[in-house]
Parts: sequence; structure tokens; C-alpha cells
Amino acid sequence: MDTGFAVTLAGWRDRRGPLAGSLSAAVREAVIDGRLPAGTRLPSERELARTLNVSRGTVVAALALLRDDSWLHTRHGSGSVVRLPAHLTERTTPWSLDRGGAGDAGLDLTLAVTAAPHDAYLAALSRAVERSAALLVDSGVATSGLPRLRELLA
Repeated sequence: MDTGFAVTLAGWRDRRGPLAGSLSAAVREAVIDGRLPAGTRLPSERELARTLNVSRGTVVAALALLRDDSWLHTRHGSGSVVRLPAHLTERTTPWSLDRGGAGDAGLDLTLAVTAAPHDAYLAALSRAVERSAALLVDSGVATSGLPRLRELLA
């Protein structure tokens, strides 16, 4: 396995608590923000352990946490694939559609809010704010872009 997976989860060891919990949380966040696309097949447990420099038991425990919360689907002999749990992909009807809103309008824009689950939205927003500090240090002059984004695109 290339080290790209380890780079995708950069900083996961810096979290407080057990390594298995930190690793599973990092995988969930990477899936949510697109660094690890849903449908990505994970390497074997042994290969993950070797790449991340942790025990196989830590990897097994992290994958079990992900499976329990429906972030991972494993088929014996075929490996594990990351996915979004059903509760994150379910859409809800906007308030304006089931409470009247602007009923005579062809397209009701009285409530233009995404249908993302509230907790997932707040967690993503918090991560975005934490990561934005480096952008504020810039001179304000347009450059060739963010080095990390350029690297990922290349």
C-alpha cells in the first residue's frame, strides 16, 4: 500500500484517547470531507498496521468501530470498503415544503438550508474553521493555490 492512505489520515495520532478510537474517527472525517471517497477499498489489516505503524489489534479494533457505526462494509475474503452510513445519506423534507412556506411559488426559497444532519454539519464546520487559520496568514495576493490542494489534484 502506498503511503497516501497514511497522509490522508495525517495527525490522527495527535488525538486524545485510545489509538483505535482516534484512527476510526480520522477515517470517518476523511470520508465526510472527501479525502477518502466512499467506496474506497481498504488494504488488509496487516498492511494497514504496517503502514500506520500500529499493532494489528489496534487496526482490528478501529475497523470494528467503523463497522459498528456502518462506516465500513466487510465481506469475508473481499476486504473492507468505506461508505457513508444511511443516517448521513437520508434526506429530509425542508421545513417550507411540509409547513406551507411559499406555496404559490414554483420554487420555494424561503428556507435555503442544506438537508445535512445537524451534528455532521456542525462537526464539518468546526473542522473547516480549525483548518482555515493558515489561510488568514496569507498576504491576500492571489497565488498559485494551496500547496496541499495542488498536490492532491496532481
